[in-house]
Amino acid sequence: MNLNDNLIPGIKLNIVQLIIITLAFIVYIFSILPLSDWLIDDAGISFVFSRNLAAGNGLVTQPGMNPIEGYSNFLWVILMAVFYLVGLFEPYITSKIISCILVLGIFILLGKSVKKQSVTNYLLLFITLILIATSASFVIWTTSGLENPLYAFLIVLLWYLILNADAKNITQKQLFIFALISFGILITRPDGIVYILVLPIYLIGSNLYTKSFSFKKNGTLLIMYFLYAAGLIAALLLFRNLYFHDFFPNTYHVKGGPDSETILSIITLETEYLIKSQELLSTFTGKTIWLSFPILFLVWIIIISLKKTDFHRTFLTLLMYCFSLGVYLLLPIDWMGEYRFATPFYLFSAFVILFFFIDLFALTSKRYGKILLLLVGLAFVYSSAQENIPRLQTWHKTKKVSFARIANNYGFKFNNYAEKLNIKNGSFLVPDIGGTLYYSELKIYDLGGLCDPVIAKNRGKNQQKFYDYIFEEIKPTFIHTHGYFTVVSKFDEDNRFSEDYIPINEYPDTYAEKQIGRKIMSGDYIRKDAISSVEELSKIR
Repeated sequence: MNLNDNLIPGIKLNIVQLIIITLAFIVYIFSILPLSDWLIDDAGISFVFSRNLAAGNGLVTQPGMNPIEGYSNFLWVILMAVFYLVGLFEPYITSKIISCILVLGIFILLGKSVKKQSVTNYLLLFITLILIATSASFVIWTTSGLENPLYAFLIVLLWYLILNADAKNITQKQLFIFALISFGILITRPDGIVYILVLPIYLIGSNLYTKSFSFKKNGTLLIMYFLYAAGLIAALLLFRNLYFHDFFPNTYHVKGGPDSETILSIITLETEYLIKSQELLSTFTGKTIWLSFPILFLVWIIIISLKKTDFHRTFLTLLMYCFSLGVYLLLPIDWMGEYRFATPFYLFSAFVILFFFIDLFALTSKRYGKILLLLVGLAFVYSSAQENIPRLQTWHKTKKVSFARIANNYGFKFNNYAEKLNIKNGSFLVPDIGGTLYYSELKIYDLGGLCDPVIAKNRGKNQQKFYDYIFEEIKPTFIHTHGYFTVVSKFDEDNRFSEDYIPINEYPDTYAEKQIGRKIMSGDYIRKDAISSVEELSKIR
């Protein structure tokens, strides 16, 4: 079905496709089962915004607080808010069911993109889906409670719809749909803005290849597309400025973004980014055959030059692959680990393998040649499994920075402190706020800065203003600090910390000491004026 007849091609699966996708999806389900009781703590931040929005409190961390864009996944927040609104949200159930549906959607779109129905193509499709279903990073981050499955699904949907469009006869409606999906990618993750460029580059490349490029026709289409995209982005910026009084999300002030120097370093293939690329490739194919990907690219380019492949499909898939790799290289290393920003890269790495081998199979008429190629494909699966399964098993055991652990350590624990000390209208300054915000009965201030504009803009930049804000303005009843946040906050350098606060429990922070070269303490602290005597702390120690 052509997109000119229908904006969204029909999704009909034959029995073989249905079996293959079902089996691969079952493998994915078994891969995520050990993580059924795990969510990353940051997912709780999104859930809190969704809950407050659905309750009519606006985009705030807690009722009565000022609106703030303390998330990087607006569309995910909106989607979760819908389930809160209808009373169908439970953190561990709703987010994971929605994620599974989106992953199944990805599998279906990939299955439908294999046009020629043959035994070898079906085997290759199954191998590819298994590669995805057992990829440690893909499995972890599509079940984490964060926006990764929505982000990946929208990117694959954009790829699928463009792939099924007639590059010579794009309509105005199609342009708007493509702009809208690209905008959806952007508001799911800010780095998704680069995917707005996919359609223009594809149209120019495809029409140049078929020698049908026309400045008048194609230029007009591109202008209209950019006008649609610019209009949507302008509406987003206007909303931000009117609602949050800032053109940038607060998360930008904390994390920043890539500068021109970083972009130039990637383009010029500086050693740092070559090493980063090699490491990422190795996590998908395994350390032993990572070099096969560059070789695969060279061979595929030769096949394209000989016009022995579907140029439009190959060009678009390689384009998406390069975009997904480029985005990962642009972003800093993420503290959460397991290549959280690389979810689309793992998908398009699998897509590249699928279509490369489909094209090679099409060139091979001999049976032994097909068997050899199939064995090579299975070697990819084996090498990938050797790399990914141990990493996945390690994550199953550690369940890093879990929502439940943060809820227990800071949410419920400090609720208990306040109750036993009979503290009313207490407040809490803490860096881990997902599970804390979700369950705390205290007023929460974010030491991490994601949900606090003053901390985001001043800590480490205007430290005196940061100190004045903490010790003179908000005066939190409780403070907790550890590790990195002990290093950057340096509370002990302001006398008001020792004058106004007393430790509930504290310890020498070895990580922080290594970073700043001197002894420094971390722990839980309480304002002296919140208790009648030091002896009262025996209730909670």
